[in-house]
Amino acid sequence: GGGCFARPGEFVADSVLAVMFTWWGDQAGVGFGVRPPVHQDGFPFRSRYNSVVVDTFLYTRISHAEYRWDSVERETLRMAIFDQGRLLVVPINIEKRHWFIALVRVDSVEIEFLDSVSRWNQDAYYLPYCKKIGNWLDQARANYAGDTEIVPAGWTMHVRRDAPQQCVLDDSGVAVDYDKRAGTDCGLFAVLFAMYATLGLEMDFSQADMPVLRSAFADIVWGCETGNYEDSGE
Repeated sequence: GGGCFARPGEFVADSVLAVMFTWWGDQAGVGFGVRPPVHQDGFPFRSRYNSVVVDTFLYTRISHAEYRWDSVERETLRMAIFDQGRLLVVPINIEKRHWFIALVRVDSVEIEFLDSVSRWNQDAYYLPYCKKIGNWLDQARANYAGDTEIVPAGWTMHVRRDAPQQCVLDDSGVAVDYDKRAGTDCGLFAVLFAMYATLGLEMDFSQADMPVLRSAFADIVWGCETGNYEDSGE
């Protein structure tokens, strides 16, 4: 449930983060403070910002050693990936211990990574993730076109250098160390990356915001799980 969400210093359960990403996928399409409508098939979550928040388990499936296109074909075809101006938000969970996201800008053939523990000057770290996502997208394009041959689109990779970072705060809430990471808020940062990206907002949140956001997100998750999510008007 949402209870553990509110305790600073603890990792947020993957299942709870899945609820948050799903909630935001709907929420972006209907406005803030409004309970999302329930889709009959639960997918896709289309927003008025021409964004799609991808299932949190999709990356796990496309990166599996025994990955097959038919394992993701049905949900992929529902996304209308190649609509003009489409932005895909792909949550990535690494070995159930770290979350970050990829933003796929279809028109410009770009994949951008936002990570709250960025590997500065180590773009090579993200290359395997870029290749797996690009391969999935190339398969989707071929499938849409009815082609039997998969032609690589040549996806360009970027790492967001100014993405807000986890860090250690002093007693007054000032960041004092970016090398010794707080370490338990990666999932919260990933959800916020998705929110701000789909809204096109400047990412002005920080580690200092995490305690209050944990509490707010806990309320949202509890409401989604119990059906008691109410319009806050905010």
